[in-house]
Amino acid sequence: MPLSNLWQTQLEAQRRGIGREIHDVVGSALAAVHFDLSWLARQPPRDPETAERLASAQAALQAAMEATRNAVAQLYPPDLSEGLAPAIARLVADFGRRTGIDANFDAADEIDLPSPQQLAVYRTAQEALTNIARHAQSRRVRLTLRNEGTDHAVLEVRDDGLGFMPEAVAAQTDSFGLRGLAERARAVGGALDIVSHPGRGTAVTLTLPRREAP
Repeated sequence: MPLSNLWQTQLEAQRRGIGREIHDVVGSALAAVHFDLSWLARQPPRDPETAERLASAQAALQAAMEATRNAVAQLYPPDLSEGLAPAIARLVADFGRRTGIDANFDAADEIDLPSPQQLAVYRTAQEALTNIARHAQSRRVRLTLRNEGTDHAVLEVRDDGLGFMPEAVAAQTDSFGLRGLAERARAVGGALDIVSHPGRGTAVTLTLPRREAP
């Protein structure tokens, strides 16, 4: 097995293991809290402050359960059986529904990539959208997937958000998201480029070969 494939396989196995742990341990704990809060809500009326605190706890719990479901869904391997473009289209549509951000995706008619490259493209789109939701305060996001000549494919993710200084973020020891994207690109023989300026949005570009890396 090529080293790039082995790296991808190991990384996906780790993500799947973390997803199971979150689902089984954190999900079960949240479900138990939900059961107890629901029981309390059915008890005889209580003073207004207690009722208000109970309602606040239920709302916070619901948000935590939704965040947990989203985290597990992101960690599990994507379904690419229908093709890369349809999978990213679903990802972008779901992102738009969840965040309210105007999100669009355009793809070339034919994007023919080996499985490791497809997974790298999907995970890059996924991580870029996650970063946008967390940090960018964007109104619009545009993703494009296109062929570049006969040898390469390009994924571009652009937003109109706050922007940042890539050099400063790369120097941070806890910038795992950007570092992970760059490592994933290199593992399949590709390259990641990030262009951003404060107040002027961000463009993340993944360029990768349309063949498996040795």
